[in-house]
Amino acid sequence: MRKIWAATVAACLLTSAWSFAAAPTVADKAAAVETAVYGQEQTGALLERVEQAERTVYGGTLREEGLAEQVDSLYGDVIIGEANEPSLVTKLNTLEWQLHNEISHVALLTRVESLENSVYGEVKQGSLRERIGALEVSVYRNRHFELRELTMPANTVFPIRLEEAVGTETSQVGDVVNFSVATDVFVDDVLVLPRGAKGEGVITKVKKPRRFGRQGELEISFDQVFAIDDQPIATVLGPEAKEKLKREAAAIGASAAGAMILGPIGLVGGLFIRGSEVEMPAGTELYIQVQEAVQTHGVVAVDGAPQMREKDIVVDSRQRAGELNAESKERAREKTKSDLKETKEQVAEDTADVREEAADKAEEAKDNLAAKAEEVKENASTKAADLQEEAKEKAAEVKDRAAEKKDEAVVKIEKIEEDNDEEHLPVVVIRQE
Repeated sequence: MRKIWAATVAACLLTSAWSFAAAPTVADKAAAVETAVYGQEQTGALLERVEQAERTVYGGTLREEGLAEQVDSLYGDVIIGEANEPSLVTKLNTLEWQLHNEISHVALLTRVESLENSVYGEVKQGSLRERIGALEVSVYRNRHFELRELTMPANTVFPIRLEEAVGTETSQVGDVVNFSVATDVFVDDVLVLPRGAKGEGVITKVKKPRRFGRQGELEISFDQVFAIDDQPIATVLGPEAKEKLKREAAAIGASAAGAMILGPIGLVGGLFIRGSEVEMPAGTELYIQVQEAVQTHGVVAVDGAPQMREKDIVVDSRQRAGELNAESKERAREKTKSDLKETKEQVAEDTADVREEAADKAEEAKDNLAAKAEEVKENASTKAADLQEEAKEKAAEVKDRAAEKKDEAVVKIEKIEEDNDEEHLPVVVIRQE
């Protein structure tokens, strides 16, 4: 039973990290998105599953008419990405590498929560894109990471670390061997394999120890690692890695080092170990290398704040985990009714406040106008009194001047009469007969 299960897992892992032998179907892509976001493929009708993923990733459903177009959009944004806008998987890989110098391999939602707790001390709300974008701004500020296409040389050697123990006691042919990259791998200052990047191999031979001193054998093939953008790179235990491993054989462990035999590349390209009982514990470090020169991607920091391409989405209430679509719709309708009621109550309350404020303003204006009128009236009365007083003063002044003029005239008349009396001469009248 275990062999069947192991073979099934191995078959599934051939398509893990979303590397499909043939072009992936709509269902394949949807399953890959769900596995990345939630940690496992979801169940139920595909349309409802896609809408749920859209709400989780974007905060609403996409306006694309066809299911295939919606899945392509999700698959591109979550898994594939572009040069100037890496996928959400790549963005989280880069964020974890920046903060912890190592990446993890759990669901995106779990990883985001962990990063938010590290950065903010609490878990935030919102769509997955918004939360990752906010983390990028908080961590990078005016820098961001973009994808760069490059060629990784075939002789690139790097250390790996086993994630679980393997041995002749517990391992069987077909068992998947999970390992991780033990140190950052750069190509021309571009990060291709961050520390913690996932790798996968397989047990190709298990031979238990027998009687009469016949030793046990364990054979491992190290097949691939996944780059910063989670795309696979074929690996092998090549000549350069063999030489490195020979020089540092002691790192494998005293019991296994002397029994290690390096297998031929053309046949297996893996690791043979012989011993009475072979055991390689979790954490054992080995060396492997890129199988052949490969076109891949890495990330590099560039100037400019992180940007997110806007999506044409319809924002709606998010479906809860395990909730049926009909239940989600009913909850959305009830929420709409409740929101409408609250809105009406708020509008009524705001209207009453506005009316009361308007009445207060009108009363205040009325009081101000009355005060102003009283002030004008008082000013007018004061001005009238001043003018009346000034008129009286002017009249008195005119009267006094008239009296003075009259006195002057009387004096002049008297003088003229007086002059006439003094200069009066006799008049002679001559008549002719």
